[in-house]
Amino acid sequence: MDLPLFNEVVCDIYDAALSPDRWPATLDRMATVTGAAGMALHARTASGWAWSARSARIAPVLDAYVREGWAARDPWLRRLADGALQPGHVYQDTDVVAPAELPRHPFYGNFLRRFGIGNLMVAIIPSELGMPTCLVAYRPQSRGAFAADEMHAHLQLARHVEQALRITTVLAHTEAALHRTAAAFDAIERPAFILDEKGRVVRRNRAAEPMIGRYFDPQSVALQPVAVAERPAFQEMVRRALGSVGSSDPALTDDAPPPVGLSARSGSDRIVAWCVPLAADPPDRLGLMPPQRSVLLLVQPLQQTRLVDVELIRGVYGLTTGEAKLATLLAGGRSVKQAARELGLTEGSTRFVLNRIFKKLGVHRQSDLVAGILSLRR
Repeated sequence: MDLPLFNEVVCDIYDAALSPDRWPATLDRMATVTGAAGMALHARTASGWAWSARSARIAPVLDAYVREGWAARDPWLRRLADGALQPGHVYQDTDVVAPAELPRHPFYGNFLRRFGIGNLMVAIIPSELGMPTCLVAYRPQSRGAFAADEMHAHLQLARHVEQALRITTVLAHTEAALHRTAAAFDAIERPAFILDEKGRVVRRNRAAEPMIGRYFDPQSVALQPVAVAERPAFQEMVRRALGSVGSSDPALTDDAPPPVGLSARSGSDRIVAWCVPLAADPPDRLGLMPPQRSVLLLVQPLQQTRLVDVELIRGVYGLTTGEAKLATLLAGGRSVKQAARELGLTEGSTRFVLNRIFKKLGVHRQSDLVAGILSLRR
């Protein structure tokens, strides 16, 4: 992997989070990391599948896809509908079509080849654009199949896209009524902090003010949890997010930092916090002077929802996003059948995923799983 290029592209991703009009150019740059012709975000919405953002270079391909009705003959969509492709993973062509059938398959032979596209690579991520959301890379036929290291890089980029889309979604809900991003930041209902490279609070929104003293130590120079035992995990999360901006250390850039759970001073309730890097100029757009290496810290009080946060479950138990989403639905009182319907899976596929969760948590009954998940709320 070209690490300097990878780091620059990660910064572009978080730029696009604050300025969504940058997504097409950012997807073009992301494609250069894996030798793709272009990339697109393809999401299943309430009204069907839609292209949420796309590289300009592959616009003719996607226009023809819609115009000619190729969604009905797309083998990737059939595998997604079967529940065979799960969030948190990256897939290639032979995961959806047998190798011997690829040259003869209409989607590849009659459609993609017309545009010089030979191979696809798809990472599945959760987002409010739609469930699932797919980060799709289009490979020129002349380049051959994607290599293992390119698939790994694609998955790492997808994890940063997942984090960035959270920011885009939050800002989009407020920016329609507020014309300046700084005003949108202050109006976000979820508590949010901007931290500088030393972990100090440079800016916080109104919703974050009650967090100081209750969850964060008001006497600390750098932002710190009030619970001393939780400080190492919090500091590591901030360190890794800061390291994703311009770092040459692959240990800091390989994965998006996992979220952490934090306790109130009273110990009666908890929050989940996650941290994402900001490039030099987005903080300036948020009204921060001078521009500097910074991170955005977002906080979700768990008592605001009866469902335990998916990212907290994933980080604590080492589950995939798909497994964590199923676990939180079951902990929220859904039956397996109801959870399957909400996730767009068959009941059989859902029970298969549930058995994987049992093995990872070392439990044998659904009641034990639910008890473990609900313990995160205490």
